[in-house]
Amino acid sequence: MDLEKWLADWTACVDGIFGERIRFLGIQGSYGRGEATAESDIDVVLLLDELKLEDLQTYDEAVSALPFREKLCGFVGGWEEIVHWDKADLFQFIQDTRTLRGSLDALWHEITKEDIQRAVHKGACDLYHGCVHNFLHEKDGEMLKAFYKSAVFVVQAVVYLEKGVYGKKRTDLERMAEGMEKEILQGYKELKGQVVVSSEDFGHYSALLLQWTSEKIQNI
Repeated sequence: MDLEKWLADWTACVDGIFGERIRFLGIQGSYGRGEATAESDIDVVLLLDELKLEDLQTYDEAVSALPFREKLCGFVGGWEEIVHWDKADLFQFIQDTRTLRGSLDALWHEITKEDIQRAVHKGACDLYHGCVHNFLHEKDGEMLKAFYKSAVFVVQAVVYLEKGVYGKKRTDLERMAEGMEKEILQGYKELKGQVVVSSEDFGHYSALLLQWTSEKIQNI
């Protein structure tokens, strides 16, 4: 897929229906990082002056004619909601977004070290709970893979706190990560490459995730 051509078509589409109401356009995820595969979704960001249900209906109808509609994903919302969004979530949202139009700089300047620490703590708490539940009840390798995918975002926040640099690309993040953060990233890669997670790996990587999240919960 020619991403830049697709983005130009998408931009023209949303311009045609929302025009001057558009406050920000961007792209996130693997396409935003330049790491997309054939299975990747196209995670776009569309922020309007305000968002109503009829706007979603209009948007859904308009983008139905775009190629690769089945891959279209991402965030559509109102500007004021983003301005007042939980800043622990905004840290990741802003850092993972490549701007196409507009700016999120004013929002970034309001994010503090404490917000980023809370992003790590909240992420670790959610993963800890999910890991325990999965090990006891679901015993699902695909769910464990999803936890490790989410753990990558927590690692990004940890590395940012330690080094002041956001590892947007996975290769950069792997280079900067140390200790258990590096182990978590390696676990993500190894699990991602498995069609079926073996019982041995399920136990090993559940234990690693539990140990890592426990440490973050207690020390961040």
